[in-house]
Amino acid sequence: MAIAVQRITPPIDLPLHHATWAGVSIPQAKRLSEDELAAAVTEAYHALRGQLSGLSIVRMWNYIPGITEPLGVGRDRYMAFNAGRFAAMSTWFGGPEGLLTNVPAASGVGANGDDLIIHALALPQPGISVQNPWQTPAVDYSQKFGPRPPCFARATRIGNLLLVSGTAAIRGEESVAGDLAGQLQTTLENLAILPRGGLHAYRSLRVYMPDIAHRSDVGGKLLAATARGCEIAFVHAALCRRELLIEIEGIAEESSPHGGSI
Repeated sequence: MAIAVQRITPPIDLPLHHATWAGVSIPQAKRLSEDELAAAVTEAYHALRGQLSGLSIVRMWNYIPGITEPLGVGRDRYMAFNAGRFAAMSTWFGGPEGLLTNVPAASGVGANGDDLIIHALALPQPGISVQNPWQTPAVDYSQKFGPRPPCFARATRIGNLLLVSGTAAIRGEESVAGDLAGQLQTTLENLAILPRGGLHAYRSLRVYMPDIAHRSDVGGKLLAATARGCEIAFVHAALCRRELLIEIEGIAEESSPHGGSI
């Protein structure tokens, strides 16, 4: 399979010096079997890291076609993707025991078409992996969510910036059932606990929704909950669990190690 890594135009605006962006795609990923997809994801991740040799990957975005479509007995395409990512990152960080403190922040959502696309942000120095005390670290998920766990931190801290992963209505490792309003509230609580300064620390949010018919209502609630000037963008995308109705990633700017409250 031809997997080519390319430098990409930054998908988000960040005040970071010496940032390097790169992307890789897996052609026709939607047509691959479970084992073929996992192997292709591992290859793509290794190719991406090879292109970024000497740098530390601090944030990743994964766009997975047919993300929740069945792919094997009791499994879906996201689970196959996670198996491939786990294999690659276990090699990167010296085994599964190195995942908790080393994996970068990431988002994983659905994509149109057949290709699987991965974007990465790398810096000369590593960031600090941040977890949410109300959520099980993704690398410690049980096999209920696939034979291999998702490999990402809830956020990566770089100086006074916090790059927050795709965040949804999950407590522990379980989805919080409910309507859009209820899931949005839980999602905001999960977002608020991560940065110093809570929701008012966010300078931008990107909202993923499989149904954006209520985007104006969601946008209004986000504007009311965040600081003035916070940029909010919406993306129509399937999410990694069918029951989830909203996922939000963000960039927070923390004023000081001791400032702000949640």
